[in-house]
Amino acid sequence: RREGEGIDAFVHRVLHEERQQDAEAAQARELGTRVHAAIESALNQLPYDRDLEAYVEPAIDKVFSTGRVICTERIVVGDGYAGKLDAMTEGIATTIWDFKTARTLPTKSSWPEAKLQLSAYAKAIGNTSDIRLMTANLYVSTTKPGELFLDVHGDWPATYENGFKPLLAVWQWLNDYRPA
Repeated sequence: RREGEGIDAFVHRVLHEERQQDAEAAQARELGTRVHAAIESALNQLPYDRDLEAYVEPAIDKVFSTGRVICTERIVVGDGYAGKLDAMTEGIATTIWDFKTARTLPTKSSWPEAKLQLSAYAKAIGNTSDIRLMTANLYVSTTKPGELFLDVHGDWPATYENGFKPLLAVWQWLNDYRPA
């Protein structure tokens, strides 16, 4: 409570601030969903809401710089898990992409859970050709249109073996889940 603030005024202020924060969070989620969908449309050379161009164009430029898009929104199934990758490109390397929207972008490296997620997708796909398999997290700022953070991972197998696989085993044990 603020100095001199009565209990009724305190409760009213806190509830008002909470409602305002909830509304702002909902707007941020909605913008993130729209940006993500627009990036997917642009990668598939489909129309998208041009109001989002400042978010979308820098992102697709990064993706297209790695090669041609071979798929978007692909479901992958691993050993006891599944997920949906955002895009995959083929060029010098085959790159598995995951797009994240965020108010604040990472500065040095992807968030750990994002690296784990992509390592699982890469393991599910496996090295199916002579081309090297890479993973890339692309973070799109929702507060500064056009600002991105790209983190490419060449060592996803170590992330999978040392991070995702042990976590998966714990989750399966906690949930008494035994995949066939």
